[in-house]
Amino acid sequence: MYIEWKDVYCIGVPRIDEQHAQLIKMLNDLYQKIGPESSPGNTWELLNGFNRYAETHFICEERIAVDAGVPLGELNLHKQEHEDYRERMRTFQHAFSENDKNAPIQLMAFLSNWWLSHILIRDMELGRLVRNAQQGTNG
Repeated sequence: MYIEWKDVYCIGVPRIDEQHAQLIKMLNDLYQKIGPESSPGNTWELLNGFNRYAETHFICEERIAVDAGVPLGELNLHKQEHEDYRERMRTFQHAFSENDKNAPIQLMAFLSNWWLSHILIRDMELGRLVRNAQQGTNG
């Protein structure tokens, strides 16, 4: 699904917001190239750059959270979502290696849903905690 970037997706942490906007742009580029007629092998090659950027983003996001002193419980929930994402991507990689013809479309649906949900729920909370820490408040 094509996603139009909107200000409502901003979590208020500029570096993370910039990365999220780039991830959505990359996801939209993939959406333009991947369709029902896409071969699983070609699709996975297109995903390599996206996957590398997503991994860099996860590391950056977690580092910002640690540096801001985000409570360990929230940080661990965040890290677990990232790990769940990685595991799901490994499952897709296996489906692609098995030449599953449904995998490209299923993958694109997963990516669109996961990224929007993650940004709008988990990252919004992370943004609130980081901003509060930067302002020296606890609320």
